[in-house]
Amino acid sequence: VSAFEDDAFLKMTAQEYAMVHPELRVRIRSGLTRAAALQQLDRGEADLAVVLTLPGNRAPAAFTALRPFVPICNPANPLESISSRRLTRVVTGDIKNWSELGGANAPLKFMVYPDTSVEGGMLRAKYEQKTLNLPGRIYEPTPRGVAALVAFDPLGIALVPAEYVTADVKPLKVDDIAATQGEIGAGRYPLTFRIDVLLS
Repeated sequence: VSAFEDDAFLKMTAQEYAMVHPELRVRIRSGLTRAAALQQLDRGEADLAVVLTLPGNRAPAAFTALRPFVPICNPANPLESISSRRLTRVVTGDIKNWSELGGANAPLKFMVYPDTSVEGGMLRAKYEQKTLNLPGRIYEPTPRGVAALVAFDPLGIALVPAEYVTADVKPLKVDDIAATQGEIGAGRYPLTFRIDVLLS
């Protein structure tokens, strides 16, 4: 059972578990709340639960997956890297114009998820925000949709899970660190969330 939607991350997580345990067949039930996923695990209705690592998670996890988020912009945008401090100001709504990031004098369009989505909740927790619902933002319920909006809007910027960075968007470095497997595994990439796969 999973507190995540049935998306690319969840499929990769299930594939990794299946590779470690080839004798098992994995059936996924996704889109539950974290509490519902843990409840099913406790009742023995599920063998595994995939949930965001939070204080109070039971331990040990069967394994922990790393889910990096990557800032993306339109390929026409000259920006190559953004500092953690400036990215925080984009998320909190303090930066509203591309000129504050060294670009043209044009409104910055932050594409974002609803507060109730898993990705929205992860970003709210990371940036200690009560809401992402600020004026002037463009909302899209899925990471794939957010990436598609950025691909078509030269003034767009967003944070998407790494598995949704496609060839039609430009990934930005954070503090001059790219979201490569080496940097993520070494713990140097600053926008990585820990996801626990818990056993009943």
